[in-house]
Amino acid sequence: MLNVIYDGVNYPVTFDVRPWYRDEPSFWTNATADATYVKGKTSDEGEEYAEVTPDVSGRADIKRTSKPWISPTMAPILAARLDDYNDKDGYSCEIALDFASNFTFNGVNFTGSIGNGFNKAYHKYSCSDGSAVIVYDISVQKVGGKQIPEDFLADGNVAIKMANVKKGDAVVQEPYRFFWFRTFGSLKDLETYLSSTGLTYTKVK
Repeated sequence: MLNVIYDGVNYPVTFDVRPWYRDEPSFWTNATADATYVKGKTSDEGEEYAEVTPDVSGRADIKRTSKPWISPTMAPILAARLDDYNDKDGYSCEIALDFASNFTFNGVNFTGSIGNGFNKAYHKYSCSDGSAVIVYDISVQKVGGKQIPEDFLADGNVAIKMANVKKGDAVVQEPYRFFWFRTFGSLKDLETYLSSTGLTYTKVK
């Protein structure tokens, strides 16, 4: 076990939890021109988040251009914590975790969504503050139809694609909270981290 201090929290994990990115991991940019992205908000629990509002078509992506550090054996769990419209009564949304903009490693292009489409998260957790943790597992899920190799490191855009945000049949522009992307060595490490923040959670998928 490792005793890791992360975001000011001291907790034991079997793998050093870290942001996906090797440089400037804290800030993200909005991928949809007409949507809004406001960082530096603070929740009732004292956590920092970005407030993202969909555009008029009901889309509000978040993207980052950088070099992600991921590994199907050492860090296979890719998790994003945010508000999921699908958890709200009468709302719906399509969510995908997408590798875009010519994500090439050792001459092989890995552009595409993890799980190859929308709503392909491998696991999901509901948290006590109303947010959700959307989880992908690259030890079993492919990107653009290809298995991620060990020591994967490539330049490109990684994006949470939020599309077709609706309440009933009507497109809505209600904002959602985005907290973080992180990698974990296992689901147990993810759960340990969630507990260390004071959140209670339920695995729903």
